[in-house]
Amino acid sequence: MEISGYTYIQHNFNPRPWGIECQYTVKKENGENIDDVIIVANMNINDLDLSKQIENRLAVIDPPPIPEPIDVPDNRSMYDKVTQSLRDSGLLPDGVSLEVAVGNIFNSAGVALSEDAIAQAKKIMEADNGE
Repeated sequence: MEISGYTYIQHNFNPRPWGIECQYTVKKENGENIDDVIIVANMNINDLDLSKQIENRLAVIDPPPIPEPIDVPDNRSMYDKVTQSLRDSGLLPDGVSLEVAVGNIFNSAGVALSEDAIAQAKKIMEADNGE
């Protein structure tokens, strides 16, 4: 019998008052065995249907590991370079943060960056990414 992601070892059926239990054993890729019990409709279940029920149960009791978080680089240095360059060129007024200026481009209120400032910021970011 094929159980996706596991090595099938054995199964057997036991009729109980509450239904037919199927006790099964599979081996994980790391060598650990999993012994568990599921309830099946009847003892004449075919291997394909049984393997699907076992796979569904394993998805609940043995979920795949949560991957490690992706390390996202800190873009603060790029932000500081863009901000300083825009201030030096006079395109970003003192006392106005880059976030506020960029936000104002989209809501058209208060101080907003000019097209030149946006183009310069893009050039700085592209040059920094190319290093």
